[in-house]
Amino acid sequence: MLNIGKKSLIFISTVVLLMVGLLLGSFLLGYRFFFIETPSMGTTAPVGSLVISKDKNQYSKDDIISFYRSGKIYTHRIIEENRDGTFKTKGDLNDFADSLPVEKYNIIGSAVFIGKYIGWIWRALPILTIGLIIVYLISCIKRIDEPWRWPIRLIGYSVVVMIATFILNPWMRVQMLGYAPNTEKGANMRIVNTGIFPIRDEKGGRFFAGETNTVHLTEIDDQGRFVYIPRPSLGFWGMVLVALWCLIPLIVALMVDIPDSRYVDELTPDQIAKEKRINFILFAAIIAISVLILVLQLSSLAAFTARISNSQNIARTNSYFTCGATQSHYAKPKPTFAYQMNSIMASHNNLAGTDSQGRARNGQPRGNFTVDRASNICSRDGGTPLVFNGADTCIADSSARLVSPTNFSLEAWFKTSKKSNGKIMGFGNDPFTGDSKNDRNLYIDKNGQIVFGLFYGSITFINSPAGRNYADNNWHHVIVSFSTTAGTSLYLDGQLVANSSSMTRAEDTTGYWKIGCGRLANWRHADNTRFDGPIHFTGSIRNAALYDTILTPFQVKEHYDIGKLY
Repeated sequence: MLNIGKKSLIFISTVVLLMVGLLLGSFLLGYRFFFIETPSMGTTAPVGSLVISKDKNQYSKDDIISFYRSGKIYTHRIIEENRDGTFKTKGDLNDFADSLPVEKYNIIGSAVFIGKYIGWIWRALPILTIGLIIVYLISCIKRIDEPWRWPIRLIGYSVVVMIATFILNPWMRVQMLGYAPNTEKGANMRIVNTGIFPIRDEKGGRFFAGETNTVHLTEIDDQGRFVYIPRPSLGFWGMVLVALWCLIPLIVALMVDIPDSRYVDELTPDQIAKEKRINFILFAAIIAISVLILVLQLSSLAAFTARISNSQNIARTNSYFTCGATQSHYAKPKPTFAYQMNSIMASHNNLAGTDSQGRARNGQPRGNFTVDRASNICSRDGGTPLVFNGADTCIADSSARLVSPTNFSLEAWFKTSKKSNGKIMGFGNDPFTGDSKNDRNLYIDKNGQIVFGLFYGSITFINSPAGRNYADNNWHHVIVSFSTTAGTSLYLDGQLVANSSSMTRAEDTTGYWKIGCGRLANWRHADNTRFDGPIHFTGSIRNAALYDTILTPFQVKEHYDIGKLY
């Protein structure tokens, strides 16, 4: 049935045995091969890289290790060795370290070779090997004449490569890392290039495999989703390489001495020369047409265009694992100040805080605080929250006297059962409770609604919807943002509950931020009746922070979700 020559059989057997031998030998020597599927290692090992790891006795900082976790294999960098002998690891592209340490017995090996892009060949090898063997065997069927066998092989091999390319899709790939509303219009999307081709950025530059970029999206499809269309940016030599790749079958066809059963012996020298000229012209025409098509396709985005419309969500680990981490100097965005306000801080009589530059900006406590030992919020941070007694407790950012702060976000966790309560956070011209002027107040009214008010000639405010009592003795998360252009927004428990685009002005005064205290005379309940609130807050507050930026809905939700983890 098959007509396989002896030489061909020996050649194929030798290649297969060599491949098996190399893999088996590498395995016995302790080498392991891994294909990188996710972009967490950034440009060090972008998606499509081949990592060869080998076990060793000692591992140290900066080693790139492959290790088991939850039945899967990860490749990350060691950033620290813990005192108990475990290792803290992190992907180069990730903002934070992995949540769990790596035990030594889970480490497979340390990377001794990282080949960018080579992993695609490694991943395609089974498809190519099986496909090429099948095509070869088909070409060896006895009924097929000898002159047709090489054309069948060339066409068949090309089809196998096309199938492998279609399945793996290595050329143009991007992955979304996150998105956020643009302050002016549309949305910003952070992406990472996970393909082989470099991608053109908005400024005319380009970013390569493993590199990230933020794109501004304004185009919306018919279902209301933002659309991103990445564009390849190959450059001259990249286009040359792509053209050569596409012409490989033709080049091979010219190199192979294909038997010709025709009447070669019957042709005259002139006829043979004429046939060669025709073949040369056809060859040149094919190359020219191929290059022309390639250029036109790259210009019109007809062939290499991909599209992301967020029809598929990507699961990922949290950026943070504690409430304190969301407010640390390493957080994005960094807080201007942040006070964890828990029993650990209280026991040291210290409310340490830092400004956005990492400089000390400690809070000043006053009064007799106790701690809420029954608390179950931000439990990963350790400690228990401070309790404000409603009589003399107060924490102030008294080291920084500010002039009319604008464009900020306030954040806090609170728990209380008292309605018509004092300020959760606010601004006043006295460091503690002797305000003659106060503004930018966040408090709880007579119905348990949350109110944030500004004073600019008169009081304006936004509030949580009626019918929901937040003085219910449960923990709630509140963030309020104030922008001189976008207005004021109020978030509760991770959700936007009120906003006003007209609240863009506040009182021009100098003063201090304070937590759990400050005058509230002649302010407003949510129903716009007069509210003369108490000077001191009653209940628990923890993880209060100020940001000199507007937190996005995504960031608000992320901060809330971290606190709710038990």
